[in-house]
Amino acid sequence: MKKFLLIALLSIGFFGQAQEVVTASNDLQADYRNEISLGLLDFVAFKSVQVQYERFLPNNKSLAIRAGLFDTFNLIEMENNEWESKAFSLMTSLRFHMGRYDHRGFYFFPYTKFIVGQYEFERYNWVNNQSSTERIEQDATNISVGFGFGYKWKFIERYTVTLENYIGRSLYRAQAADDNIVNFELEYRPYVGFGYQF
Repeated sequence: MKKFLLIALLSIGFFGQAQEVVTASNDLQADYRNEISLGLLDFVAFKSVQVQYERFLPNNKSLAIRAGLFDTFNLIEMENNEWESKAFSLMTSLRFHMGRYDHRGFYFFPYTKFIVGQYEFERYNWVNNQSSTERIEQDATNISVGFGFGYKWKFIERYTVTLENYIGRSLYRAQAADDNIVNFELEYRPYVGFGYQF
């Protein structure tokens, strides 16, 4: 009798815990399978507009596609210069979410990123106490691969906030148009996204 009660209690505890996990696992997938987000940090810090679509997949995975206007592979800078980007980027990643709830909490991902377009620089030269402006165009074509990690919070009903970092290496990049242009092979970027699920 005591063995039967012990087995019954253990079974109730096990199935209760399993039910809690299943309920948590289905909490998001029941209604929302898509998310669109906007990267405001890129807009403020890097003068780039980043829009991302994320499709939720089974087993706590997701596929994300991020498009960037006025994007840069890295922060290409020259001293005493002003520059602007006329480049478009497309980044795809497969995300593995590690949190208890579906598609929330900590995650990591491999990614591939493509950039096309150009950067335009204005260099200020001083010769004999006179200034002159020289305009330089740099090909922005770039292909890179890398990995990243992040954390996603869900607020209210459909809204999310994502903090993310990723680092990658260039597989192909255009040659620098000027010796003073610093065109790094490595890219490190933070990302802060505000999302809406539907």
